[in-house]
Amino acid sequence: MSKGISASISHLIDRVEALTPKSDSYHTFLCVLDASGRSQNLESRSNQNRLFDFKFQSLAQDDGQAGLSGRKRIDLLLRVRYDIGGDLGLLERMIAEDSSQLINSLKQPNYNFDQTGIVSLIPNQASLSEIQNDPSQVGYLLNLPLTLLYLEE
Repeated sequence: MSKGISASISHLIDRVEALTPKSDSYHTFLCVLDASGRSQNLESRSNQNRLFDFKFQSLAQDDGQAGLSGRKRIDLLLRVRYDIGGDLGLLERMIAEDSSQLINSLKQPNYNFDQTGIVSLIPNQASLSEIQNDPSQVGYLLNLPLTLLYLEE
């Protein structure tokens, strides 16, 4: 596998899936769109906590000094689905804990640069949005925007 966007995203997926949640540790993080085959999108699923995907918010752009470094920048959105739980207050606390844990894990510097090409990752302000597939089922998406700096090989 060469350095670049594919190796970078695979590394980030592995990092998120390796997390052990603080609350409700029976529902761990699982990527649903990991480029390994066709799968339902996050909004089409139900009765799941911590299913996630990475969406491209922009395509790669040059981030080097006068274009000499080869470093690229891309904006990603980490989306995590939640819709199990009768106690909305508990669910909101769980989402807040997960948001904090995801930020801490994703911004840590051990990016395995030789394999992934990741230089740095900058998490931005997380937000929460509602999904309503049918009137009886409401789900929530934790949205965590990220800026990824990487080198392409």
